[in-house]
Amino acid sequence: MSLLIFLMLRLLPGDVVDLMTAGNVDITDATKQKLRDAFGLSDPLPVQYLKWIGNLLHGDPGTSLRSGQPIRDALAQALPVTLELTILAVLMATALAIPLGVLSATPSDTAADVLSRTAGVVGLSVPSFWLATLMLLFTSLVFHWIPPVTFVPFFSNPVGNLQQMALPAAALACS
Repeated sequence: MSLLIFLMLRLLPGDVVDLMTAGNVDITDATKQKLRDAFGLSDPLPVQYLKWIGNLLHGDPGTSLRSGQPIRDALAQALPVTLELTILAVLMATALAIPLGVLSATPSDTAADVLSRTAGVVGLSVPSFWLATLMLLFTSLVFHWIPPVTFVPFFSNPVGNLQQMALPAAALACS
């Protein structure tokens, strides 16, 4: 799979140097070639792939060409928030799924059974990004509540953190 992704990225027109220098008319072809050499883009594809996969296996996914920051640092910074959101979404999904499962175990074709089956189908059918957008619009238009854009760590302010994470976690839990 990694080979397929690698090759698909290499089959796209242009390369990262073209993206970096787009719109800069002062860049010469010689400068572009130096950048390609520095990034290892002049190497044959098998060599590029082996270097890339070797670095990944050693825990070095590389450096972001946009920010210049090591990708490992960016991942380490995002991982705690991602794990927290995932855990909260799983807890919410479990709290929602168990009662719905018990409800659907009632005799078939009752209102409760139809409601739980419909909720399950809707939850599987609606994309989470669309549901999150609807939830944000609903809460902001009906309750005039817009979640803050900044992040508050859980151990600094548990209540503030849960207020921020509730809406995204609910959107993930329902999908």
